[in-house]
Amino acid sequence: MLTAKQEKFAQCVALENMTYTDAYKTAYNAENMADKTVNEKACILAKDGKIKARVEELRAEIAKDKIMSAQ
Repeated sequence: MLTAKQEKFAQCVALENMTYTDAYKTAYNAENMADKTVNEKACILAKDGKIKARVEELRAEIAKDKIMSAQ
C-alpha cells in the first residue's frame, strides 16, 4: 500500500506525464529543497518497486481505456 504522497507521485508520473522531479515537487513539500536533493529523492521514489508497479498499473488502465474508446 502506498502513502497518499507516493500515490500522488505515481499519478503525476502516469496520468499527467510529469517528470519525476516535477511529480515529486507536486506530491511533496519541496519548497525549501535544493534542486539536487529533489532530483535525488524523485529518483529514489521512481526506483521503488511498489511505486513502479503502481505507475505501470495506471498506464495500463489508460491504455485499456484508449483501446475501448477506439473500438
